[in-house]
Order: sequence, then structure tokens, then C-alpha cells
Amino acid sequence: MEVERLEAELFEVRNSQTAAEDKLAQATTRNVALTSDLGSAHDVTELEHAKATIEKLSGQLAAANGALNDVFRR
Repeated sequence: MEVERLEAELFEVRNSQTAAEDKLAQATTRNVALTSDLGSAHDVTELEHAKATIEKLSGQLAAANGALNDVFRR
């Protein structure tokens, strides 16, 4: 029961991370395409937000992996 819950949580976190990585790629592409306006606060803020989201999701993924590993070790 616990394993299924953790696997579902891990799956959800991985999907969220993939979506955040896609957003980061899109933001990076837009940022590069706007070479005449690279200093734009909006683009920089959007990119920083995407990076922060990925860092947060990476932490959640690591925690979920750790919890899943703990269950399998039992």
C-alpha cells in the first residue's frame, strides 16, 4: 500500500519536473530569440522562476526516491 502511494507520488513529481523542464526550455528559447532585449526583466524573471521550480521539483523527486528506497529496504 505504501509502495503504491510512493510510486504514484514519484510519478506525479516526475511529470511535474518534466513540465517545468519544458517551460525552462521554452523560456530559454524565447530568451535567446530576443537577443536585442536580453536585459528584459520579464525574460530574466521568467527564466529564474522556471529554474527555481525545477530546483524545487528536483528536491521533491529526491525525497520521493529516498522514501521509496526506504520502503524497498524494509
